[in-house]
Amino acid sequence: MNSRSQSSKPHRGRSTVPVSSRDRARECERASAEAAKKGRKALKERAQGKMNPGVAALIVLSVIVVLWIVAQPLSNFYEQRQEIARLQESIVAKQQEKDRLQDTIERYNSEEYVKEQARNRLGVIDKGETAFRVLDPRLQREAAGTITEREEAQSRTWYEVLWDSITEPPSAGPSENEDPGPGEDTHMPLQPDPEGMPQ
Repeated sequence: MNSRSQSSKPHRGRSTVPVSSRDRARECERASAEAAKKGRKALKERAQGKMNPGVAALIVLSVIVVLWIVAQPLSNFYEQRQEIARLQESIVAKQQEKDRLQDTIERYNSEEYVKEQARNRLGVIDKGETAFRVLDPRLQREAAGTITEREEAQSRTWYEVLWDSITEPPSAGPSENEDPGPGEDTHMPLQPDPEGMPQ
């Protein structure tokens, strides 16, 4: 019996594998080979530049945010540089004005300059000197006439000025095309002629 029982049982050794296990192992090998192919294919696609649109949008958004973050301090920096340049120009101008005023103060501290200014502006003379003032009569007449004409023009009303501009002939005289006769009146009448009016 022993021999039969031993012969009827299949002998399993280390080298034999049951059929169901072999099928599972082959399926696992095929699945891992397909997964490897898919992985290599995905790597090739990534290497060729095919990118997921969501990832591309995220990268673009990140670049925009970084640029905005960098742009704010840069604009502040350039504005401050312009302000510094403007203030330096202002400082140079104020320094020049200060130097000019210092020169003026030094001149007024000089006694000769003070005497010269007193003579020119106030007409002051030293003891023993005689002052002469020469006046041009033409200047006095023109100044007086100008003031009188101005005062007269300012005292008249607007309608008087308008009426005078219509009734008085131009000061240049008649034009070349119009020669008034010897007895012709070139002025408009100031008042209506009572004889020429119908009754």
